[in-house]
Amino acid sequence: MMSPWLATASQRSLESMFNAPAYWVPETIDYRRDSTWFTEAFRGHETVLLSFPDCDVNNHRLAEFSKAIMEPVDASHSKRNKRLFQYVTSGPEILERLTAEPLQLTRQTALARLTGSFFGSDRESTLVMVALTLEGGRARNDSIAAIREAATGTLKLDADELVMVGSVVDGSAIDEASMASIDNYTIPSAILVVILCWICLRSWILTGIIITAACCGQGLVLGMVSLQGTPMNAILIVLPVLVYALTVSAGVHLSNYYRDANSQQSSNATRVAINNGWLPCVLATFTTVIGLASLSVSVMTPIRDFSLFSCLGISLTVAVLFLLLPFGMDMQSKINSRSKRGINRWTTQYTRCADGLAAFIGRAPNLIVAIFAVAMCVLAVGVGSIETSVNIRALFKDDSRILSNYRWMEDRLGPLVPFEVVIRFSPENEMSTLERIELVRDAHVRIATLDDVGGTLSAATFLPNIPRGHGVRATARRAVMNRQFYDARQHLIDIGYLAIDEQGQSWRIGTRVSAIEDIDYGIFLDQIRNRLNPFLSARSDDTVTAIYTGSLPVAYQAQRGLLDDLFVSYLTAFTLVALVMIVLLRQFFAGIMVMLPNLFPTFLLFGWMGWSEIPVDIGSVMTASVALGIAVDDTLHFLIWYRRQTAAGLSPQEAVRDCYYHCGRAMTQTSLILSAGLVLYLWSDFVPTQRFAGMMMGLLAAALIGDLLLLPAVLLGRFSNLFLADSKKQ
Repeated sequence: MMSPWLATASQRSLESMFNAPAYWVPETIDYRRDSTWFTEAFRGHETVLLSFPDCDVNNHRLAEFSKAIMEPVDASHSKRNKRLFQYVTSGPEILERLTAEPLQLTRQTALARLTGSFFGSDRESTLVMVALTLEGGRARNDSIAAIREAATGTLKLDADELVMVGSVVDGSAIDEASMASIDNYTIPSAILVVILCWICLRSWILTGIIITAACCGQGLVLGMVSLQGTPMNAILIVLPVLVYALTVSAGVHLSNYYRDANSQQSSNATRVAINNGWLPCVLATFTTVIGLASLSVSVMTPIRDFSLFSCLGISLTVAVLFLLLPFGMDMQSKINSRSKRGINRWTTQYTRCADGLAAFIGRAPNLIVAIFAVAMCVLAVGVGSIETSVNIRALFKDDSRILSNYRWMEDRLGPLVPFEVVIRFSPENEMSTLERIELVRDAHVRIATLDDVGGTLSAATFLPNIPRGHGVRATARRAVMNRQFYDARQHLIDIGYLAIDEQGQSWRIGTRVSAIEDIDYGIFLDQIRNRLNPFLSARSDDTVTAIYTGSLPVAYQAQRGLLDDLFVSYLTAFTLVALVMIVLLRQFFAGIMVMLPNLFPTFLLFGWMGWSEIPVDIGSVMTASVALGIAVDDTLHFLIWYRRQTAAGLSPQEAVRDCYYHCGRAMTQTSLILSAGLVLYLWSDFVPTQRFAGMMMGLLAAALIGDLLLLPAVLLGRFSNLFLADSKKQ
C-alpha cells in the first residue's frame, strides 16, 4: 500500500538535489554569521567568473555579452534574466571607468590597481563577472544555462571554450556529480547485493524478503528527507545505499540463526532462530544507531541530517525485517528444496579453516593481543597527525572539468577564492572620511603584499591618490578631497565597498587566494591577522575593528569543525557502545577489553591517513563512528554466542571454535555484502562519496580481521575468565 507513496517521495527527494558547501556550516558559527552579515551589509550576491582564450582587454564582444545578459532582445529572456541577474561587469568596463572622468587615472595606473582581480599579470587577459540575484543563486542551473546561451550567441564560443568558476558553478558541479553517482551506481550496487545475498543464503525466498525490506528502507529514508523539506545533497546520497546494505546484513545474520536451527534438525526452526537471534540482532542494531547518532554532534549540517535520517531509517527497516523474515523462514521450512539443503551444507574446506584458525589463536592468544596492541600504539601516533580539507580540491578528481577550469583561470588571472576584510568604524570614531580612506588604503597595501594573496580591491581602488605632506597646499588639497570623498560615499555604497548602518561605517577590502594551491587556511588567517591587527591598534583606538569573512574563513571553520567532529563523535560512539558492552558482560574491565577489536579498524585506517598525510574530508569524517557501530555488530554476535556455548558446558577453546562455525561465515558474508553495496561508488566523480565508500570498505575489512583474530585472542587470553557466562565463572 505504501509503495506508490515511497516511490513518489523518493523521486521528489532526488529531484531536490542542491549542494551549497558554504551553507553546510550553520549560522551559529562565528565565521558563517559574519559571512551572512557581510552579504546583507554589502548587498553581496553570488557571482560567476567567466573567461575564454580570446578574452582580453581589446575584445569588444564583451560589451555585447553584457548587453545580452542584462538587455536581451527576446522578451521572455528579458523577464527571465531580470529575475536571475543583478549586474554584469568586465575588466575593460572597469578599466574605462578608472581612466574616465572624474578619476582620469593613467591606463598603466588603472591596470596596476586591477591586476590579479580583473586582469592577469600580462595586463591583457581579463574576465567577466556576472552577479546573480538571490533567486538566481537558488535557480543556479537556470542561471548557468542563460550565461552559456548568451556566451555562445554573442561571443561565438563552443561549449568547451567557455570557462566558468565560482561558488554557483561549484555547487552545480557537485549536484551533477552526485546525480551521476545515483544514476550510474545505485541499481548496479543493488543488483550486486542481491546476487551476493542469494549466494550466501541459497534461498530466493529469504533473499526476496530481505531485499524487499531493504528497498522499503531506502524508500523510507528518502521519503523522510522529502517530508522534512531537506534538499538532497552529496552526503545524503549514500544514505539509501547504507540503509539497504545494513538491512541485508541484518537479514543475513538473522538467517544464519535459522540455518543453525535447521542444521540441528529443530522441529520449529523459525522460533528457535528468532529466540536465539533477536537479542544479538537488536543489540547490533542499537550499537549501529549509536554510531550513526554520534554524528549529530557535527557542526556540518549535512552530517547532522545524515545522522538523523540514518538512525530513523535503520531502526524502522530492521523492525520491518523482523516482521517479514519469520514468514519467509516458515515458507522455507515447509518446502523441501535445494535452497534448504544449501543453507544446511557446511563445506569441509570451511570447517578445516575454522578449526585451523581456532587452533592458531588458542596456541598464543596473549602474543596476538600484544602484537595488535603494539600496532595500535604505532598507528595512534598517525591519528594525532590527521589533517582536514574542505576546499574545492577535496571535492573533485584532478582531471575533473571544474578543477581544470580553476587551473586555467588561475594560470591566466591569478587566485580566485574570495576573502574579505571589513574595517569597521564605530559611531564614536572621530576620524574624517579622508583619514578613514587613508587607513583603508594602507590596510589594503599590507594585505596585498602577503605571499598567498592575489588581486586586492577596496574603496581606494576607485578613488584618486591622496596627497601626502603637511604644507599649506597639501592641507588645502586634503580638505577639498575630504569633502569630495564624503560626497562620494553613495557611489562607494553602490559599488559595494562601503556600508553604513547603526553600527557605524564598514569599509570592505576584497582579495583572493588560490583554489588550487595547498594553502593552510588556519596559518593564512593567522598571518593576515598578525599583519593587520597590530597595524590597526597603532593607527587607531578600539573604535576601529577588523572582521575577516568570505568563503575562506567559512571553509576554515568547517575544516576545523571536521577534525573536532571526528574525535568528538567517535569518542561519543565509543563511550556509549562501551557502556552497552559493560552492561552485557556486567564487568567494567571486560567491557573495555572487548572494545579493542573495534578500536583496531579506526586506528588502522585513520592512523595510516595521518602517517601518509592524507587529509580527512567531509566524506571520510563520518566513517569512523559509522564503522564503529557496524563493527560492534559482529562482536556482539560472536560474544553472545561464545557466552551461550560456555554456559552450555563447552571450554573456552571449544566455544571459540563453535563461534567460528556459527558466526564466522555470517560475519564474513555481511562484510562482503556491505562492501558490495559500496564498491561501485569508488568510481564516483565526487571525491567525498568515493572516499566514504573506500574508507568504509577498509574499515569493514579491518573490523572483520579484528573480530576473527583479536576478539578470540582476548576471549582466550590472560583475562579469559571475565568473559565466561556468569554460571561458569570461578
